Amino acid sequence: MRFVIENKGLLKHEFMLASAKDNDKHAEMMRKFPDMEHDDPNASGVAMESLKRLRNPKSAITPVISTI
Repeated sequence: MRFVIENKGLLKHEFMLASAKDNDKHAEMMRKFPDMEHDDPNASGVAMESLKRLRNPKSAITPVISTI
């Protein structure tokens, strides 16, 4: 499985493949540490006006895309 995430906006966005509960926990952490980098096969920051590929995620959970 491969996700191709395109950010055409002017803000950094984040793609994270996780449960709603885990995404809520992660969103709280991102509010505290907005410049945090991801070392997770199921998450990726996507810079403004860029394209990111996420290959072989380790989860089969519905993705949630959020603005950070």
